[in-house]
Amino acid sequence: MKTKAGPSSRLLAEDADFNRLLDGVEPFIAGFFTDESSQAYRVFKKAADSLNEDFSFAHSLSAELNSRHGFEADSIAVVRPRKLRSKFEPDTEAYAGSMDAETLKQWIGANVFGLAGQRTASNSKHFNVGGLPLVTAYYSVDHQRNAKGTNYWRNRLMKIAKKHAVSGLRFCIANAESMRQELAEFGVQTPDEQKVLVTIRDTKGRKFVMAEEFSMETFDSFLHDFLADRLTPYLKSEPVPESQPDPVKVVVANNFDSLVNDPAKDVLIEFYAPWCGHCKSLAPKYEELAQKLAKESGIVIAKMDATANDVPQPYSVRGFPTIYFAPRNDKANPRAYEGGREVKDFINYLAREATDELDEFDRSGNPKKSPGKQEL
Repeated sequence: MKTKAGPSSRLLAEDADFNRLLDGVEPFIAGFFTDESSQAYRVFKKAADSLNEDFSFAHSLSAELNSRHGFEADSIAVVRPRKLRSKFEPDTEAYAGSMDAETLKQWIGANVFGLAGQRTASNSKHFNVGGLPLVTAYYSVDHQRNAKGTNYWRNRLMKIAKKHAVSGLRFCIANAESMRQELAEFGVQTPDEQKVLVTIRDTKGRKFVMAEEFSMETFDSFLHDFLADRLTPYLKSEPVPESQPDPVKVVVANNFDSLVNDPAKDVLIEFYAPWCGHCKSLAPKYEELAQKLAKESGIVIAKMDATANDVPQPYSVRGFPTIYFAPRNDKANPRAYEGGREVKDFINYLAREATDELDEFDRSGNPKKSPGKQEL
């Protein structure tokens, strides 16, 4: 993230100012104007004021400077520094949309990084624009200290990426060491920066890892297999339990579908973290709940360690514990549980929401009287 200190767009007063940006390692958005009264300048300034924490902006008010660098008055463009230039994409990309700030901002987000820009922890959100599957090549990316080595692999990636330009994929490169935590989500604990590791995260959140050593041929084949849906997603998962004797059933990524998405069962599932104090406080109550409902054939009480297993969509876990109810007839739309955390609260909720009325409790959560204990 960039700082907001100073103006949102730096003034290109002379050629040296422009050349300093060209000698850098980040693409920038440049506006070329003759004065500050034009509609194009006002739109550019508004976009710069809004996005200058994320991207670099610069502008010229000199007709002579604009002409020397080949830009017409009132034009706006993404400009790639010399170290990022490649024969696979133009050095500059001119904005041709309508002159309104929102349209310009959307265009910037979609085009500033080009065919295969560098993704970092701070700019990752901008690579998700458009909701496309994201293809990432991780290696020892360093445009400052090793531009030649960085571009050696980047150019090979870009050559294949250009072949797939109409396939609905987005490409990027990333430094393996600085993105180590992200790589761990793909099962890579100790990345080898001397090699190129390719992953894909699709629009459903599924993860794919290229097993073969990187070459243009293996990379191209990997993309073809992905687009043809021939790849098996990677799942971070604990081992599937060999038996489930306890009332609370243990869910891991590799048995999630068979347990939670069982079309014959309503499922209440807790996503927890082993270190979470609130989860530890809930554990005995959750166990008691499961014991009280052990005879209910249509209800499953389950839990999953969300730190050791991938959580599938559409479940969203942003804190612990997170609890969902997955009714048997609507597994695609699980409902977030937001009620109390006493045993009686859970019973009342499940009695009310269960697809079929519970055997032991009425719809209000009251215990049903046993036929053998009816009053005379």
